[in-house]
Amino acid sequence: MKKFKSIVTKFYNNIKNDSLRRSSLLLILAQLTNAGGLFFFWIINARLFSASFVGLATAFVSYGVLAATFTNLGLPNTIIRFLPKSKQPGGFFTFTLTLVSLSSMLGGYIALKLVSHIAPRLDFINDSTSLEIIFVLLVISTAISALLDGTLVSFRKGELVLTKSVIVNIPRLVLPFFALAAGVRGITSILTITLLLGIGYNLVTIIGKLLSSHSLRPDLGSVLQHKAYATSNYLGGLFGVLPITVVPLIVLNVLGSASAAYFYMPMMIAAMISLICNSISQALIAECAQTDDADKQKHYFRRAMKHQYQLLVPLIAVLTLIAWPVLSIYGHAYAHNGFLPLIILIISGLFVGLNWLGDTWLNITKRHKDYFLMNAFNSIAVVGSVYLFSKHGLVAVAFGWLIGQIISAAVYVLIFARNQLLSLVR
Repeated sequence: MKKFKSIVTKFYNNIKNDSLRRSSLLLILAQLTNAGGLFFFWIINARLFSASFVGLATAFVSYGVLAATFTNLGLPNTIIRFLPKSKQPGGFFTFTLTLVSLSSMLGGYIALKLVSHIAPRLDFINDSTSLEIIFVLLVISTAISALLDGTLVSFRKGELVLTKSVIVNIPRLVLPFFALAAGVRGITSILTITLLLGIGYNLVTIIGKLLSSHSLRPDLGSVLQHKAYATSNYLGGLFGVLPITVVPLIVLNVLGSASAAYFYMPMMIAAMISLICNSISQALIAECAQTDDADKQKHYFRRAMKHQYQLLVPLIAVLTLIAWPVLSIYGHAYAHNGFLPLIILIISGLFVGLNWLGDTWLNITKRHKDYFLMNAFNSIAVVGSVYLFSKHGLVAVAFGWLIGQIISAAVYVLIFARNQLLSLVR
């Protein structure tokens, strides 16, 4: 008992005295709360609606997230990287919020006009005014939510991101029972409404607490001086999000709506790995933003890499063991069709982790061109491999995903070696 207490005390003190670990763990808890909320949300919907309805809803959401990525202008990561040292943090925040709001409104409208060309099976959206409104609001709320979360991360307020995640996800477990007659409209409107609820909480917190002593007059200059960084993050981010948003659309268009549902659930479960990587990435960027010392940044990177795989390896082992029973919760058809794809996607997490670390390092060192090129390379490798294999079924789609991630990770290992980032840390 004393030994266990000693271990717990040591762990607590390490977290308490290590801002990188503390921030990353809080963000991981927030991401896991989001993942858990969505996990149960889709279980409920899988039980309430047919696989075809669920498949269309997941593709609807994927298309909305894809559109939102085109409208965030690379500003969420820019906020994390540069807001801590900004001389006009209030003006910096206000201008980026205004810019993202306007661009996401326009982007949502353009995405509606292009849906018949990009995702023909989602063309039913344009037959309903209410679905069009839901879609545009989904794009706007997704883009703004990412920016506001980035603002909280820049202040190293992971606990506030966690609180927002709880506020957003509790209603998601109740509202589906009141949307039985609404089908796809009901499923997608619930996700949109809860995102808007989270945005309300974030705005009150940021404006009322974190920036209460600063002027909120929009400051164009504070954003323009980081335009190169924002542009590279924007272009790189566009490619970076393509695999997770375009792959469900490929499955929908090639294999049908039911297959889209059977693949989306494994993808969502395996995405827990990316959530951990994303949380550590944001915490690492925020930590490195406090210093310009290259040696310190390398030290932070090595610690983050060690911390990441200390979490990933056990998680991958656990997910592999529980894959079948977890998918069975959605229904036998989901387990039968999704088990092998899920196992393959889980294994690919080892390489996804390296790619996240690589992107983060290029961001920290402001290697804008390399960040863009590597994200483009990764996107082409993954989406291209998936498309080539897609006609052969869901297992082949998952293999395509794995192959693409391995190719990108191999390039990043070479970059790590060149930058002397692979030495072990205690």
